Amino acid sequence: LRLIARQSMIESLLESAASLEQYAREAERSCAQMVYFLTWSFNAYDMVAPVYPKPIPLSAYPLDFIAPEADSPPWGKLVGDALNRITNDALDFDETLSTSVIDVA
Repeated sequence: LRLIARQSMIESLLESAASLEQYAREAERSCAQMVYFLTWSFNAYDMVAPVYPKPIPLSAYPLDFIAPEADSPPWGKLVGDALNRITNDALDFDETLSTSVIDVA
């Protein structure tokens, strides 16, 4: 039973990895085509092409990577807390409004 479960897990991982690999290949091909066409366009108009950023190696991203936008939004913790309070107050106000009886006469 353990060997069957292990084999099933390995097959599942390989299927997931294959779809991710296909996505990465397509993204790399799209990027390479874009760079090619941009370079061609700059050359056609006798312009100097910009220097493209160097790719970041995968080893720069740890396995427990959390995007900076998710970890700390660009506006900072204080503003994020204020926005959360406003959202909660608005929800409380909506609940109060829906439970009260408004006489429009």
